[in-house]
Amino acid sequence: MFVTTIDLGDEKNVHPKDKLPIELDLALLAEKHTLIRNVVSEGAILKVVKAQNNTLIISFKKAQGF
Repeated sequence: MFVTTIDLGDEKNVHPKDKLPIELDLALLAEKHTLIRNVVSEGAILKVVKAQNNTLIISFKKAQGF
């Protein structure tokens, strides 16, 4: 299990200043897998990347609304 934080920080600094979103993500993950509760604990998951005419087409699982 892991929590992705790449979307939370500065692109030039891997240590985001705002730690609260990371804490909330970790808490949801623990709640789902430790307490066996039905909560959404992860975001979009990479499904496939295709090259098409000098463009990359990226598809995700669990990415409704984006």
